[in-house]
Amino acid sequence: MENTKFGKDLLEGKGALTVPVDFNSGYYNKIINKRKRCNSTYHCDLGLYFRDSSDKLIPGKRYGIKLFPVLEDNVTSNECLAFLKQQGIIFVGAQGLLLLQDKKPEIFLKDKYFVYLEEKDFLPKDFSGRRRLPFVHLGSRGWTFDGSANFDRRWDSYDVLVCFCELE
Repeated sequence: MENTKFGKDLLEGKGALTVPVDFNSGYYNKIINKRKRCNSTYHCDLGLYFRDSSDKLIPGKRYGIKLFPVLEDNVTSNECLAFLKQQGIIFVGAQGLLLLQDKKPEIFLKDKYFVYLEEKDFLPKDFSGRRRLPFVHLGSRGWTFDGSANFDRRWDSYDVLVCFCELE
């Protein structure tokens, strides 16, 4: 069956990012906290909030980067995760998303939400028990990093899935 929910890699298989040799996720946690939006729906210390991931970024390692637009409305996070696993996703968390935005800002399209999905058990819970996801957005007022996307929400054509993977 042909995939109709997700578009082709916007980087056409040419996306890559080398993690700086001096990479320290604590540094990006501080940046996350400086860029945060804080409201009553989620925890305000985003550096702590998104500290865990299934895998860790390795300093000096080069990763493949793929960006997949969501083509249909009403796509679930589980459908997105299943698709990303078929693409060979490596789960590197919010720090990976922020590192990518910091080092490769030119790959992010304006007015799209770039979402980084993670295994549900590694996502932080807000005060009401909902699992939260990080995303970045480049809009008319500049960059936004946020951690308030709900894992249980439905994704649509404004969203792009970010995938770190092994280089082929």
